[in-house]
Amino acid sequence: MILKSDNERHSYGPDKLVPPARQPASQPASPPAFANLITSFFLRKTWFKTWLKIIPDLVKDVLAMAHTVSESLEQQLNFS
Repeated sequence: MILKSDNERHSYGPDKLVPPARQPASQPASPPAFANLITSFFLRKTWFKTWLKIIPDLVKDVLAMAHTVSESLEQQLNFS
């Protein structure tokens, strides 16, 4: 058995040792929990502001439909 020298054991080539496998690149760290909370807060705030703008129109539409239905019922009762 022939012992290889230190240089031979650590050199690389087709008949030499295979270099160690490279570690995969690490994934970027996820944002900290605090950043997630801030993002969540602003999304909720935006959602809330949007609904505050929409609700008055929805209420007007519902009241208009209720008024139309009540007038229609009134007319039907008067004609009967």
